[in-house]
Amino acid sequence: MAPPVLRKIATELGLPTIIHAPRDLHLIFLTRFLRMAGYGGIALVLALFFAALSVSDERIGLFMTLTLLGDVALSLFLTLVADSLGRRRVLLLGCAGMAVAGAVFGLASGYWVLLAAAVVGVISRCEVDGYAAAAAAPAAGAGRGEYSAVGSGDGGPGGRKDTAAEDAEDSERDVFLTPSRSSEEGAANDDDDDDTNERPLPPTPPQPAPPPKPKMGFAQLSTPTRWMLLKLCALFCVDSLASGMVPYSLINFYLDRKFGLPKSTLGAIVAATWVTSSVGNVFAAAIAKRIGLVRTMVFTHLPSAVFLALIPAPNVVWLTAVLLVARGTLASMDQAPRSAFLSMVVRPEERTAVMGIVNVVKTLSQSGGPSVTGLLAGGNRFWIAFVVAGAMKAAYDCGLLTLFVKVEKKAEGAIQLDQRETRDLVDEFELDTDDEAFDSGDDTPGKRRDSAA
Repeated sequence: MAPPVLRKIATELGLPTIIHAPRDLHLIFLTRFLRMAGYGGIALVLALFFAALSVSDERIGLFMTLTLLGDVALSLFLTLVADSLGRRRVLLLGCAGMAVAGAVFGLASGYWVLLAAAVVGVISRCEVDGYAAAAAAPAAGAGRGEYSAVGSGDGGPGGRKDTAAEDAEDSERDVFLTPSRSSEEGAANDDDDDDTNERPLPPTPPQPAPPPKPKMGFAQLSTPTRWMLLKLCALFCVDSLASGMVPYSLINFYLDRKFGLPKSTLGAIVAATWVTSSVGNVFAAAIAKRIGLVRTMVFTHLPSAVFLALIPAPNVVWLTAVLLVARGTLASMDQAPRSAFLSMVVRPEERTAVMGIVNVVKTLSQSGGPSVTGLLAGGNRFWIAFVVAGAMKAAYDCGLLTLFVKVEKKAEGAIQLDQRETRDLVDEFELDTDDEAFDSGDDTPGKRRDSAA
């Protein structure tokens, strides 16, 4: 029997939910682990790989921008066909695309050929594609925070493992073959998942199909939701553009250019950053229960913005690594509270439309960031990208706290009022039922309670 303190910690982290989850959810976690382990190696060497091919800084940034835009188009397509094809088939298509992309990066050198492969294979840790949405959907009910934590932490081994070789281009090509192998293993796990899902079920009587829900766009949203969505999208644009300016691939590129570090040292720094980031993700929900969603988002994200802006300041590696790890620990702790906040302040019938609009706006804003950083790096002003991105993220946090802390309190008050009204109605119904049962002489639980009293 575990001590009470350990049981309480395990409950706070959601470990019992994961342990007792269905086998399918465990397979989804495993496939995410394999994908993100492959992405971890790519994030370390992507920009360095293009530098070894003598690609200019501006074109490196443009490559990442075009990749994100291609991911948006792919996401829209897969979102439209996911339900008709089935989530398992979408996952298999994604694994096949990753395998092809990894093979192309391991063999080819043409800029546009690599770009096409990156779009098809989604060579990115951000997972903005519909393929990731299909994987995350079954995890939405249980273990959503842990699903995000797996995605953050398991990139660490990928960032650490393939970094000892000295021949830059050849060793980096080897890294790109890792997601190809990981995707094959993920596809095998998806096949196992399919075996479970496709077992014959007992026949059920036919039921009339429910009426189709009307599709809702921005014009069909209620006026309060539209105003709130406009403010949220403006803030998310600022934050996402800042995130796009400093992805881990470009951070590694900056450290390599500034300090000339061995790839093994770069990999160790990235691994430490992602492991601490996963720890932060796990504790975000527990903090939000105590101080609120908006305050959790701001009080964890604002210090990380300051750390980001300070990264160019040190002239020693160890202090730069400390800032990176500190920033990584806090940077993603706002993700789960942000989703919960959106669900709280938006009407249930409008959530799907709002989430879709927010995701598209964030991705489009993020796609412009690498090009901005590429232009700055090409002009020997790489460090400005970190300062500007940190300032933009700090402005986002201040705006979020100013505009939405009262909105959260109002929404919490409305939820508590609804809960009290529901309890009152239930109590009144039970009281009326007990009185009727007593008058009729029936042997009901209500009558037995009255008799016992």
